[in-house]
Amino acid sequence: MYAKLKYIPIAAIALSGVNMNRLYAQQRAIQGKVVDAKTGHLLPGVNVRISGQNQGTLTNSKGEFTINVTGDVLLYWNFPL
Repeated sequence: MYAKLKYIPIAAIALSGVNMNRLYAQQRAIQGKVVDAKTGHLLPGVNVRISGQNQGTLTNSKGEFTINVTGDVLLYWNFPL
C-alpha cells in the first residue's frame, strides 16, 4: 500500500503541468496601427488598453502597437488632445 502512495503526488504534478501549458497557449500578441479616420495620418502616443484590466501600451512614432493578451479581450484607446 505504501508503494501506491508514492505515485499519487507525481501524477498530480504531471496533471497540473498539463493545465499550465493550456493557460500559456492562450496568450498571444495583438499588433495594430492607429490612424486618424478623417485624414489617414498615423497617430503616435495613443494609449491602447485592455478593457477591465490595467494592462496597456502606447503607439510608437509610426502609430503601431503590440500588446500581449490572454483569451478574448476588448481593446479601447484614448488620444490626449
